[in-house]
Amino acid sequence: MDFENFDPENFPEFTAGDLNSLDSAFTLPEQVTADSTLQHLYEVIVDRMRRESEGVPMNTIQTLLMERIALNYIVMKAREQGLLNPLSAAAQKDHQTWWLAMTAQFNKQLNKATEQEYKDKILREVTNVIVSVLSKVEDPKLKLQLKNDLMSGFEAAGI
Repeated sequence: MDFENFDPENFPEFTAGDLNSLDSAFTLPEQVTADSTLQHLYEVIVDRMRRESEGVPMNTIQTLLMERIALNYIVMKAREQGLLNPLSAAAQKDHQTWWLAMTAQFNKQLNKATEQEYKDKILREVTNVIVSVLSKVEDPKLKLQLKNDLMSGFEAAGI
């Protein structure tokens, strides 16, 4: 496929949402989906990882890393339960080491959100609340006084 000239219109059976979503990547092999406990655990892991990374800018590869972490954890569990062919002790150790490296990479991504990014996000949220509250103040003098007091307070706090 020529990805440089990729045109979604060549895939009329897909909606724009289908072409932008990576949800279809988050699936388990048939051997594993037979076990509803593992299926549920997979869904819980994916949901928690998505919530834990909420607000952190993630590219496609980072999003797919979540899928790999969850899938490979479930594969390890399935092997332990005899649902998939077991690995030799050395191969199992290598697989677990590889999985731990993926989780370390994911945690590193989550920690990249700097303190300043969090401050900026909180400040945006506080600003929205202030604007919303001030829009309800009908007295123009009181509104101006509140705005001035808030600006002075933020300036004194170094914001």
